[in-house]
Amino acid sequence: ARVARGAGLSAGVTVGLHPWEVRPDPGHLERALDALQRVLAAPPPELVGVGEIGLDHLRARSAEDRATQARAFADQLAVAAAGALPVVLHVVRAHAAAGAIVRAVGPVAGGLQVHGFAGSAEVAREWLALGAYLSFGGTVTRPLSARRRAGIRAVPDHRLLVETDAPDQAVAAARAAGRPGSPADLPQVVAALARVRGQDPAHVARVSAANARTLFRLDRASEPLT
Repeated sequence: ARVARGAGLSAGVTVGLHPWEVRPDPGHLERALDALQRVLAAPPPELVGVGEIGLDHLRARSAEDRATQARAFADQLAVAAAGALPVVLHVVRAHAAAGAIVRAVGPVAGGLQVHGFAGSAEVAREWLALGAYLSFGGTVTRPLSARRRAGIRAVPDHRLLVETDAPDQAVAAARAAGRPGSPADLPQVVAALARVRGQDPAHVARVSAANARTLFRLDRASEPLT
């Protein structure tokens, strides 16, 4: 997954076994972990973290599939923690289970990003207590429930991130035009977040860019989006 490009941010990539790609074959997980460890042993300069990893209980319905996802998640968290690398989390309908695994593995020294966060204020506070940054994508440009609006407002400035997850999570205008999401849609995400949070879009752009630089150790100063 590409972490950042444009707005003055360095380009970066993360590597990891996405929960959608986890298979019940133990050999598959072993090979994936070996591959991840080889990459991290001699990381390319553009590598900034591990991810997306996590749990997706919408995709994994059976107890066996969920247990397999949990093993893959815990093992990759441990690898990332050993290398003090930031981790990008994919969590769908599994926040309590994912949080429990993070607590069991122990502190992730490199930091955590919960990607595409769409939870309540209560769930947001649980992740914040674990030191996570919460990242919001194109879905915030669509009509939002009171629960989701409260979740957005619960995130303090110093833990806020923005994304497009392009071509997924298309902003409302892209969906209406029948096109996939694009990184160029990021200002629309920023503007929508700013409206919900009662903040100026330039402020949201500035603090989220600073947070991205901090979490992923990006090396160039960012210019605010306008």
